[in-house]
Amino acid sequence: MKIPNKYKELMEIKVNRNEKDVQVILEDLPRTNPNSTFYKEKFGLGQTKLFNVLTCFSKYYKEVTYVQGYSFIVASFLCFMDEEMAFWLFYTLMESYNLKYVYIN
Repeated sequence: MKIPNKYKELMEIKVNRNEKDVQVILEDLPRTNPNSTFYKEKFGLGQTKLFNVLTCFSKYYKEVTYVQGYSFIVASFLCFMDEEMAFWLFYTLMESYNLKYVYIN
């Protein structure tokens, strides 16, 4: 279920680095696939795309809080598709395949 322009709108919302989810995402970026050349460079292209998708998902899908397992799933998607597609695919997995129940507190 892709909502036109929704990802763009989420990207335009200012990220608050003091939010718990954002702090954990920032900690996880260098831990996610650290041997991959795509994700190795601190805030290089891979880490930036990963940060964007994870923070947008955190803003959009408030039902579940961020957990480290998200980054590895999204990082895999980003190897094959753009940010927006990775975002919507991850959303679909969480919602349509009930993966959210694995992560809900």
